[in-house]
Parts: sequence; structure tokens; C-alpha cells
Amino acid sequence: MIGECETVKPIGYGASCWGNFDAVYLEPTLPSDYLAIGYVAFTTNPPNANGADNRTCAWLDGSTNSIKSYGSKCITSNSVENSGDLVTFNNVRYYIHNVMNTLGYGYGASMFMYNLSSNDLSTEEIDFSASGLNIRGNYGATAASNTNDRAGNGGDVRFFVSPDGFYLYIFFEFCNGYVGAVRADCIDM
Repeated sequence: MIGECETVKPIGYGASCWGNFDAVYLEPTLPSDYLAIGYVAFTTNPPNANGADNRTCAWLDGSTNSIKSYGSKCITSNSVENSGDLVTFNNVRYYIHNVMNTLGYGYGASMFMYNLSSNDLSTEEIDFSASGLNIRGNYGATAASNTNDRAGNGGDVRFFVSPDGFYLYIFFEFCNGYVGAVRADCIDM
């Protein structure tokens, strides 16, 4: 197996990630743009409407490490993003990342999924919030009668496309919560 090694370059934004960080390259060759999430506030991101830290995912230029686009949601400073995945399904690229809670409030125990066809992070594809699939209420720590999912802020989210290409599965787990899956198809109704 032959691979390329890239010199690690700091992105130079925000605070320490406290060990919670994930990045996904958009192309198999370097330098490639990449999507990054973590326990970090991107300091160049303008404040959101309620003045909270702008902790979100970012699309970064692979050559300059400058931010090209931000995720459409800002999460609270006590929430941690630590797992992301990228897939091509039905000729469209999708990116998903999780959000864990360090306390019993905020966006934690949820996920955000973006359609990347516009070459930015502006289009959320599936609503996992309480007004949508309610992932936190059905699968997060509070659904398992725990007060929060703070034990190590562990979690994972992964895509899987069915062998026939008809279904996209989203597998996820939340610390002190559950393991779950969402199945989507390629029919636009």
C-alpha cells in the first residue's frame, strides 16, 4: 500500500479541540479541501443571533487552510462535535457530523447532514432536531434515562450505501444513549 503524507498544518482558528476533532478530505489526492468539526469556535465566524460561540463544521481550503464555508447551525459552547463522515449517494455528496452534550442542554445528541452539491455547507438535508426526527429525544442520553451524554463525549456517525444503491443508511451512537440507524432512499417526492 502506498499513501501520501501531508504535513500537519494548524488551521489557526479558535480554541483547543480538547481531543474532540474529526476531518474528512473531499478528494483522495492532496492537497484536497476538507470538512472539519471539533470542540472549537471558529473565531472568524460572525456571531450568531443570540451571541453564542460559533461552534460548527467548516469547509476548509486544502492548500491555504482558510475557511470557505460554515455549517448552517451554530451549537452551544458546551456541545462537542467529534465524528463526521462523507458519502456519495445518488450522484450527490453528503456530509454528516454528530453533536454531543457536555451538559444537559443544547443541540447535543444530534446530527447535522449537509448536501454538498452547492459546494458549501448551506443546505441541511434531513432535520434531526426535535421538530424533525427527534434524534436526541429518541436515542440520546435522555431517552436512556440518563441526564446527559458527557462521559467522554463519545459518539460516532457513519454512512453506508446499500449494495443496490437504493438506500442510504446513517448509523449513529451516543454515549449514555443508544445505537440507532436512519434509512433514506433516493426517491424525491
